[in-house]
Amino acid sequence: HYGENLTLEVLARHIHMNPYYFSSFFKKQTGENFKDYLNKVRMKRSMDLLVLSDKKIYEIAEEVGFRDYRYFTEIFCRHFGKTPKAYRKELLGGQEE
Repeated sequence: HYGENLTLEVLARHIHMNPYYFSSFFKKQTGENFKDYLNKVRMKRSMDLLVLSDKKIYEIAEEVGFRDYRYFTEIFCRHFGKTPKAYRKELLGGQEE
């Protein structure tokens, strides 16, 4: 469900837990906070889609759960040190999209 509008509050409500308790529990179990974990999952999937599909970058952003293309690009750059377009171009050997 990583592509959905998934927040800590939504997930905590779904499993009938207090959001603050769930946040603490999640971090204790995984070693990272929920938002960082979710973004890591989304980034991993976006990497696959950038290489294995010919979808536009904004379509990939929406598919992996980002409603704002600019925010997706910002998070992607933070994780990989380059834009999604540059990442795709590098992995495809300089071929155009």
